[in-house]
Amino acid sequence: MLRWLDFKGGGLSQGDVVTNTLCFAEDSTLMTTNVHDMDVFLACVNNYCQWAGAKIDVGNTQVTGYDYKRTCPLDLSILQIGNGKPKIVMPWDPVKYLGVRLTIAGDSSFERDYVIMKTLDTSA
Repeated sequence: MLRWLDFKGGGLSQGDVVTNTLCFAEDSTLMTTNVHDMDVFLACVNNYCQWAGAKIDVGNTQVTGYDYKRTCPLDLSILQIGNGKPKIVMPWDPVKYLGVRLTIAGDSSFERDYVIMKTLDTSA
């Protein structure tokens, strides 16, 4: 699947390196600069999974997007994977990435607050 996505191109640039995926175990994060490319990536993942006989848990599939120039969320309503729609998460709401609660902008205060809350719950 990673080769299929790499062949599609696009993603986020940092210097000479362009990245469109982050993967760990069964978790994958697709990254791009616009909604159209994300739709193409989701279709690529869906096609790969159909070819490989893998199943996508659409119930656990989340998307988020933010236009940093206009400082507003992106309209992600066109996105779908197979016959399902991913859950749209607002950019200021946290997602769990590799077990850590953070926002698309990298705000991890939600994780800190969760850890504090859990620490106080267990010490009582």
